[in-house]
Amino acid sequence: SSHCHHSHSCCIIRLNLGVITMKYRNEEDKCNGLAGMLIALMLFDEFENIIEIDIDDDNNEYIHFTPEFFAWQSQLVPPKQAWEIALRNFQLTTAMMMANLICRYSKSKKATYSDVRKAIFKTVAEEGKSACQLEEDEVNSIFMRTFDFVNDRMQNKRVLALAKSISVEISNRRFMGDDELKELFASLQNQ
Repeated sequence: SSHCHHSHSCCIIRLNLGVITMKYRNEEDKCNGLAGMLIALMLFDEFENIIEIDIDDDNNEYIHFTPEFFAWQSQLVPPKQAWEIALRNFQLTTAMMMANLICRYSKSKKATYSDVRKAIFKTVAEEGKSACQLEEDEVNSIFMRTFDFVNDRMQNKRVLALAKSISVEISNRRFMGDDELKELFASLQNQ
């Protein structure tokens, strides 16, 4: 994995086999992207697998996950279950990248969705093939279902407003544990 020396310029998502690095323009851009990723995890009911979020993390791994999140790599997990977890993580990788980009570009509209979709697909398709042993058409199908689901949810004005509020909180607090994150989401959703 390439290490990056500028605290705001990239984010590393360590999910399946590969390491996905996303580059950020500045701190606001980074917080918007992370807010999107948290919303994606919320949409997929994966909040219990977050330990903490730390935007000053030295390794640029801003979201820290529980070991259960990576359980598919364990020798103790039966193959079928390991495959199901790997498949789930493939969907989550897609969803997190998608939500990250939507929250960052919703203002600028510089990137069209087809560009975004192509960029994400190129990054995650290999992972789907190698980690989940999926055929090309299966990768396509899962990718498009996930993409459409997230895209549909993220077009909602309330969800985009929620993302903006979360981004501001991330920037202000810099570090949040799982309980703080749950409280934040609950309080913002009740507004």
